[in-house]
Amino acid sequence: YIEEIDEEVVRLGNLVQDLKLLSRFDAGRAELGKDQVDMLRFAASLQHQSEQQADEKHIHIALDLPSEPIPINASINHLTVVFRNLLDNAIKYTPEGGEIVWKIVKEAQGIDSTIRDTGRGIPPEHLPRLFERFYRVDRARSRDIPGTGLGLALAKSIVEAYGGVISIESDGAEKGTTAHVFWPYQPKRPQVQIN
Repeated sequence: YIEEIDEEVVRLGNLVQDLKLLSRFDAGRAELGKDQVDMLRFAASLQHQSEQQADEKHIHIALDLPSEPIPINASINHLTVVFRNLLDNAIKYTPEGGEIVWKIVKEAQGIDSTIRDTGRGIPPEHLPRLFERFYRVDRARSRDIPGTGLGLALAKSIVEAYGGVISIESDGAEKGTTAHVFWPYQPKRPQVQIN
């Protein structure tokens, strides 16, 4: 019982932190980071941090990176929240023995990042709702798979605050999932369109 209570306290603490960060981004009050971060070193570091979680399920995480460094200006904490959420999801929803490939390509205005897994995939009717707060594709198993249900909503708020774009694709159940993130080299808040 004590173990279960400890786990619930950690889950609620994470939920509060995610909600606070999400509310700051939604209100436009979050300060965008301008630290210079090499995306290649960042990706290698995050892959290393995720290895233990992946090894428990015998999942291989591969990086497909350019040979030259790719510096971008951002908060390393914001980058970590976005890409750790995407990697965590890929690991959680990929069965034992699967594979995750994280590919980063240098574009003219920023980096194009794809995280592709061989996991259980997502039925097409769920794709439009993935970035909603607290939305879980498989509600019946939501207690078995840890998470607050805010990860993708938070990732979307952060990416869009920097002027980037995030999307998720899947060919359906048992056909894997691909997360795409375009992140500009410099923070650039998207312009508000008035109709």
